[in-house]
Amino acid sequence: NTPPDELLRLIAKTRCILSLAAQSICQSLNNEEKNAEAVKESAMVKLLCNQLEKLLLLPSPMQRPIRMFFLKNLERARGTTFLRSAMQQPPLGSSKWVKEWRESGEAGLIRFLGSGKLPRNNPFKGMPYFSDVDNAIAASIAP
Repeated sequence: NTPPDELLRLIAKTRCILSLAAQSICQSLNNEEKNAEAVKESAMVKLLCNQLEKLLLLPSPMQRPIRMFFLKNLERARGTTFLRSAMQQPPLGSSKWVKEWRESGEAGLIRFLGSGKLPRNNPFKGMPYFSDVDNAIAASIAP
């Protein structure tokens, strides 16, 4: 068992890393210049995103809160429109953790990325007996 003070330090370090990463990404996506400094900064952000990905892909009950904290920092810095855009373009849009999260079919994320549209997939499809119940309802409704 890890002592509480060590856990709190780990949480503080994680939050600090996520906040700094969000600031760097905001700065990088804001910089549209293609000079040598911007290219260097872009390479550093890609490296940062690769390292950040390791944290955001950790299989843990804290995975979603960690991801949400990171996204919330982006949203606070630049707004919802920027966050949606950032999640559609590299480096975030092409990252494994964003792809994995999208593929998970989480309704809240799908709605957020789709400007509030309802998800296209049916969350009950994976449940046992769904097709039987669905067919029974369809048969009872049909003329």
